[in-house]
Amino acid sequence: MSCAPRKHAHYYVIFLSGFLLSISNIIEQIEGDTGYNVSTLAMITFVKQTMLAINYRDGMGDLESWNTPREKKYALKELPSFFEYCNYVFPLQSSVIGPSFEFKDWNDFLNLKGDYGKMKPFSNYPRALIRYG
Repeated sequence: MSCAPRKHAHYYVIFLSGFLLSISNIIEQIEGDTGYNVSTLAMITFVKQTMLAINYRDGMGDLESWNTPREKKYALKELPSFFEYCNYVFPLQSSVIGPSFEFKDWNDFLNLKGDYGKMKPFSNYPRALIRYG
């Protein structure tokens, strides 16, 4: 995303991620692998890369007129650092929990900002255990 103009970077990211996903699926079919493998991680990475690139594009000032409230909420004004990017794309738990999540939610959760900053530590444990039971 940092190598292309911000207005068009999401096209490059989607194409490159989709290309790598296709290559991993072709290799999986040739190899005949079964089970949880690299193509599963490539699919999750494709979704995260796409969301991150589009949120970065939505953070441009001149596009705010057509953004929805949700897009404005998740728009990224600046490119995440390399470590923030790796922390978002590569954590183990996100590769097994199912639906992906937005970068801004993930970063706010880790840094206790936004709605997550208002939560008291361990305040949701009793409700979670009751619902679990």
